[in-house]
Amino acid sequence: MPEEPSPWTDVAGKAFDDAKRLFKDGHYSEALERHEWFHEHALEFKSSYYGVRLSYALRHWKELADVYPPAMDSLISIRDRDTQRLLDGNGSPQLLHDVDSMNDALEQTDATLALFRRLETAHPELARQSFAYIDRLCLRSDPALFRRHCSDPVSFYRQQRESYFRSTIFLRERGCSDNSEQDEARLELRELAAQIIKAFSEDSDIASKVSRLESTTDDELTRRLE
Repeated sequence: MPEEPSPWTDVAGKAFDDAKRLFKDGHYSEALERHEWFHEHALEFKSSYYGVRLSYALRHWKELADVYPPAMDSLISIRDRDTQRLLDGNGSPQLLHDVDSMNDALEQTDATLALFRRLETAHPELARQSFAYIDRLCLRSDPALFRRHCSDPVSFYRQQRESYFRSTIFLRERGCSDNSEQDEARLELRELAAQIIKAFSEDSDIASKVSRLESTTDDELTRRLE
């Protein structure tokens, strides 16, 4: 297991690095131990690992699981454990985010939607608080579910647009020469607008406002970069 923390050791980061190294070296059982430890304990050491834990770490875990069945069993077991905690009313919005991220890694996003629909009935307040973690999934896969929980789709799109502006300006100001990430983010934002317009096609005011915002996005980015 990872060594005890010291003032000079990022014990959580070391556990993740060890997991990747051990996998590369073919030590699958030991790699799984590190993945399990990192998932369960990383946030006790650094809250900044929140994003890494639910993205890169899970992708590496799934890569291990594809060649080492016990790793798949472990990932599914933790997902199922946390799913049950939510259904029992003992979870939090962040735990739903955990489950959603594991389902995404497992390519089982339908399981997230099924869970959320059950939470709507069994624990409506938890569902309401958790919606922001799966809003894009709902919009993409179940527009009716999105409409039930998104009271202001124009503001939702505006927030996503602002996030795009911040990340793109950050990359441009640092001289990032690879535009692929920026182009992908722009495409995602354009698709998001189209999904909202389709989901709210019967509300011409919402569709018009989102369409207008989308059509001015590139000009607005240019203005902010000046």
